Parts: sequence; structure tokens; C-alpha cells
Amino acid sequence: MARKKKNNSNFIAILIVVLMVGSVFGIIFGGFSQSNTKYKYNGHTFKVVGNKLVTKINGNDINVYYLPETIIKLNISEDIKSKIRSSQAFFLTYSPTDENVQYMELLRFELAELEASQVTGKYFLPGMTKESTEYSFPIIDCQNATDFQPVIVFKTGNSSQVTMNNNCITFNTVYSQDVLLYRDWLVFQVTGIAAE
Repeated sequence: MARKKKNNSNFIAILIVVLMVGSVFGIIFGGFSQSNTKYKYNGHTFKVVGNKLVTKINGNDINVYYLPETIIKLNISEDIKSKIRSSQAFFLTYSPTDENVQYMELLRFELAELEASQVTGKYFLPGMTKESTEYSFPIIDCQNATDFQPVIVFKTGNSSQVTMNNNCITFNTVYSQDVLLYRDWLVFQVTGIAAE
């Protein structure tokens, strides 16, 4: 009887080892990828690629970090949407000492890539809200805003909201994720992915 109990214990131990090793190989060769997962929004199909969702416009990859349903739920006024859609050029500015500057740099870089792809026909000209030894961009703030060339300011504060005053659109963020979410909202507006 003791021998039968020992054989059952060995069988269970071997079964557990086989399952664990099989799981590891499944992860290694299959990965956690959800590349077959697709989302549709406003005639665009988004496919999961790494940590982004990707759709194509005129053969160019357009990347976003958030699901379309999350992006379109942002409470941003129609005046701001209209200003973004109708303007051809923007100053994009932020403080070089902002606590989320690395995400704002990513935003600037990715919008420059989007501009280079010529999908939008819109231009984002970089600036800084104050002098910096690390950046050679001009100092741009809301005083530089015109009807023809609005200023987009990103800054970290106590609340997450978007406001516009005299052609100056301010994206107030609390967390680094807010920068990426607002970046996605901008991409939706300038590429026409957003529903009118």
C-alpha cells in the first residue's frame, strides 16, 4: 500500500513538472502576443503590436497607446477640436524641467515622425517654455499663439484637463500616462481617425 501511495506521489510530481515545462515553452515560442486581436473604430482597424495599437493610413503605420473607446471619451471642447483640425501648423512647447519631460519628448518625437510621413499635412514646431542648456529650441509660450499658428502647451499640474485661451491650447496632465493619452487624442484629430 505504501508503494502504491509513493507511485501516485511520483506521478503527480512528474505531471506538475511536465505542465510547468510545457507552459514555459508555450510562453517562449508562443509569447504573450495578442497580435491577432483587432479593434475597429470609424472605418479603421487597429492591430495590437507590442505595447501599441497600429492602423494604416495611406500605407503608413499610425500608432496609439490607448483603445479608441478610451481616446474618444476624453472631455475636450468642440472649439479645441475644430482648432486642431483646421490649423496647418502648431507650436508644441513644454518646460524642460517638467517632471514628465521624457514623455513630452516622446510626444514631440512621435508627432515629428507623423509629420514626416506626410499623412496629416500638419506641422508641429518644437519649442520650450523657458531657456534650457539641454535644448536648442526657441522659447515659445501662449504669447506666440496666433489664429494661423496656435500654441500647444503640455504641462504637469494638479488636474488633467484641456483648455484653450486666445489660440493657446493647454494640455494639463497629472500623470505620465495623461501625456500619452492626450498624444493619442491629437493623433486621432490630425489624422482624421476621430469621428466628426
